[in-house]
Amino acid sequence: IGARNRSSLGSDDIRLLVNTGTHIAVAIENAQLHQKVRAAAAIEERERIAREMHDGVAQVLSYINVKTQAVKSFLDSGHLDATRAQLQELEDTCQEAYADVRESILGLRLATANTALVPALKEFISHFLQTSDLEVTLETDEDNPPALSPAHEGQIIRIVQEGLTNIRKHAVAKRAWVRLATTGNLFEVTITDNGKGFDASHLPKGEWPQFGLRTMKERAECINGTLDVVSAPGQGTKVELKVPVSGGVGL
Repeated sequence: IGARNRSSLGSDDIRLLVNTGTHIAVAIENAQLHQKVRAAAAIEERERIAREMHDGVAQVLSYINVKTQAVKSFLDSGHLDATRAQLQELEDTCQEAYADVRESILGLRLATANTALVPALKEFISHFLQTSDLEVTLETDEDNPPALSPAHEGQIIRIVQEGLTNIRKHAVAKRAWVRLATTGNLFEVTITDNGKGFDASHLPKGEWPQFGLRTMKERAECINGTLDVVSAPGQGTKVELKVPVSGGVGL
């Protein structure tokens, strides 16, 4: 609506202009808020990745440094058998670190791609099996799972990636299962293994489940979900993620 002068506008025209302007202002404000939320989420994700690198990569580098000093000491004293043993441990650590980095990079790439959840998980598991002796089965009772937002799917992919990485490194398991299902208004992701399990109530500070599960719980909270762990020595571990959905869309 336009006019050369205000007097040519009637009261209905003015009311329409005011209402239109109000709607436009609200739309602009919502867009700005959405951008701020996305920026805050990106910052939070970068901080989380930085913590993971500090707690993971930094520990590996520290371990390698200690082992290198030990190798030098054994070489200087002529203990060749001990030197070989230390070098073997270094080789094993480097191979494990390489697998960790590959899995993290793949998980991050799939989490930020426009690939649907089930195909993304299938791709990740396919690559995961190339560097692991663990047998992994993806189970889903739905050909078309709920339409989750990209942010929800991204965090779910990262949770599965971190869960399988933890199993490979620490569970001493031969098999693992990833199951997707919808129960009522909850989308559920269950990661189960047949490994050695652990007693979380008597876990020494710094042991792997505290760090790995803490990161996974943070990701679950980012999408208004919950993450529960059931484990016992000799009975494997089950990690269950529950994400609320409404009308098939993640809240």
